[in-house]
Amino acid sequence: MSERWVQHRRDEIRCSGMNETLSQKINGAWNAFTRFNPYVRNILRQISHMREKGLCEEAIGLCDMVLTLDPCNPSVFHAKGKILEDVGKLEEAVSCYHLALEFDPFNAETWYNLGVILSRIGDPEEGARCIHQGVSLGG
Repeated sequence: MSERWVQHRRDEIRCSGMNETLSQKINGAWNAFTRFNPYVRNILRQISHMREKGLCEEAIGLCDMVLTLDPCNPSVFHAKGKILEDVGKLEEAVSCYHLALEFDPFNAETWYNLGVILSRIGDPEEGARCIHQGVSLGG
């Protein structure tokens, strides 16, 4: 299953007004593909390892490289958001979390992380809403 196929199906759903359940299934299929793809898993491990070692700029660079090749990968946007949060670039982290949620709106951890940052940067109401969304999704 390719990213192009998933995007095509998402576009069909938006245009046809199909129900959200079908959209959730397509998003879930793509996320399962990315999650279980050994190549993607290995890159995400490398990014995480770099982050743990404090090589944040290098990890951000690797995220950007992967996103150039796969611009719809919510896992990489999420990872980049966490790194940006670590280095204090909170506005950029918010943008990454929003992009991750655009491609995977059912990721509880991303909703929660977004809510925490929004609360920290002065939007406690939206932050609380996002945290609640993350908790309601099982985070």
